[in-house]
Amino acid sequence: DLFWSRVYLDAGRSVEAVPFIERILADGLRVNRERARWWLQEAALVHRDLSGARRWLKELRDVTPGSTLAPLAALRLQVLEAVEEGDAAAWPALALELREQATRWPGTVVEDEALSMTGQLWAELGLLEDALRLWRWQEERRPVQRGAIAYEEMVCRFAPRAFDELRGRGEVTRALGVYQAYLDDPRMHACVGADTRSEAARVALVAGLPDLAARWVGQAVAESVDGLEASGHLV
Repeated sequence: DLFWSRVYLDAGRSVEAVPFIERILADGLRVNRERARWWLQEAALVHRDLSGARRWLKELRDVTPGSTLAPLAALRLQVLEAVEEGDAAAWPALALELREQATRWPGTVVEDEALSMTGQLWAELGLLEDALRLWRWQEERRPVQRGAIAYEEMVCRFAPRAFDELRGRGEVTRALGVYQAYLDDPRMHACVGADTRSEAARVALVAGLPDLAARWVGQAVAESVDGLEASGHLV
């Protein structure tokens, strides 16, 4: 049951995982029941079931307060309750509280979770560059052990937005800094299309960086479906 629960959850097939998890919750050892409650809240979040996720987090926090997962559950529960209330004005204070909690759990998954959610709150508040810098610091601090939680996913989601916003405001140097620091990376290849790379090359030309522009436009030409016509731009 433990094995198949993890297999289905890691594959993103939470519906198939639930029967195995429920059996663990009913008949498993105590430590495995704690894991089962955590996995059930993750399965609920996959389906945007905030009330279900909150139920399992509360049970994990209250039924097994001595569990190593209890502080993690309390942290995530705090964020889910704030999100469900929908009061964005309270998010800056919540982000500060999460930063404070991260300092109480140095080098643990609680710190990683707190900092990751702090970055997500900052990004939703429009502080995209601050959020990206925080995730990158997490990623580079412990790359062998874990790194930042869902680093690639967060960068793919927010770095293109930061690039577009800065470019739209005419801050081309900062826009290029975001692109070069986060998107000019083989890991981010899937979230950077040929059009985006061509636009980055155009911005680099405006900024007086022809070498950088030539490299990016060359990559865009190689990736584009209309490579022959686009090669004229490279010339």
